Amino acid sequence: MSLSSLLYLSAGTMPSPVANEIQTVKMAQALTTQVDHFELILSGNLRSLLGLEPDFNQRFQDWYGITTPFKITRIPALTWRTPFPFPPGAYSPRKYLRWAVGYCRRQNPTVVYTRTPYLVKPLLAAGLSVVLEFHEPLTPQAATWFQQRQFLGIVTLAPELRSQYQTLGLEPDRVYIAPSGVDLEPFQNPISLLEARQRLSLPPHQPIALYAGSLYDHKGIPTILAAAAQLPDCQFILVGGQGNEVERVRSQARQQGLTNLHLIGYQTQGKIPLYLWAADLLLLPTSSQWFLASTTSPLKLFEYMAAQRPIIASDLPNIATVLRDGENGCLIPPDNPTALAAAIEKILVNPDHGQAMAIQAAEDVQNYRWQRRAEGILAFIEGQLTL
Repeated sequence: MSLSSLLYLSAGTMPSPVANEIQTVKMAQALTTQVDHFELILSGNLRSLLGLEPDFNQRFQDWYGITTPFKITRIPALTWRTPFPFPPGAYSPRKYLRWAVGYCRRQNPTVVYTRTPYLVKPLLAAGLSVVLEFHEPLTPQAATWFQQRQFLGIVTLAPELRSQYQTLGLEPDRVYIAPSGVDLEPFQNPISLLEARQRLSLPPHQPIALYAGSLYDHKGIPTILAAAAQLPDCQFILVGGQGNEVERVRSQARQQGLTNLHLIGYQTQGKIPLYLWAADLLLLPTSSQWFLASTTSPLKLFEYMAAQRPIIASDLPNIATVLRDGENGCLIPPDNPTALAAAIEKILVNPDHGQAMAIQAAEDVQNYRWQRRAEGILAFIEGQLTL
């Protein structure tokens, strides 16, 4: 059987600031160019059903920085309005989930692709072939899916996760490992550090260490704050986080007497390259205390590489498959503010070495384009369909 049609069934809560939904959209953009019939399925509302939200697609594209439009199908959930964006932690109405599965059954695609485990069982019950992308351990209940031929397999990030799925009874050849990726188009025309700072009204000559992403502790935010206390002459800029997160970290910074830490808040995907270009170096100090620390494949890592700025990251197993210490980045022990501060100082006093690492990272990231990731996943699916 050839893969002629693919429906990507989301949990519905899009757009949102959540990173896994950014990945969903970037994958949709890559998949639409390689499958004859492709749709991304989201939740809608009565206003969308009546054609009263004609600007939704454009707003959606602007939110995610989409450069190759694809078909979006919105399943109404009997509400007059839905949030734009959905807040983190939001869940779709049950009616959306039921009706979305019904829509997939009527369309009868070759494959339904989803990142939402609780959709697998109803999709299989509807007689549909399913591929799950998942980046966490699965519960024992998943073993019931593995016994059904229409469950084609799982796409995940790391060998450790594949091993966990194998313990539940999934054959290793039904797991495909694909690190996260990057959309290189927004980085094709870089601007200088000084021009980026001018556009963002940032200090032109002070050193800037920048982090972009969520502000949860497991992302290494406490480590950044402690390093900032050791380097008062360096400006630390955190781009990301929602209102409560931003206020929590801002309060912590005040309590620690930090005057060199600045929180920008959440920015849409289209603005992220500008902030990355404004930095002397980029931070990825993920905590080893996080239960997914050993398997994480952060989107920001690949965007950092595309931005051609030196990267300092935690030396964690899956990150170390991409970054090579001293060659295309600097790896440090996680949860170690002193090591982070020392690595920052080392790059600031030796910018030529930092630039050499950044150039190498920009070359290496060519292998992590979403397009290439999509090609590998589609080849995996086609292989499963022919068994």
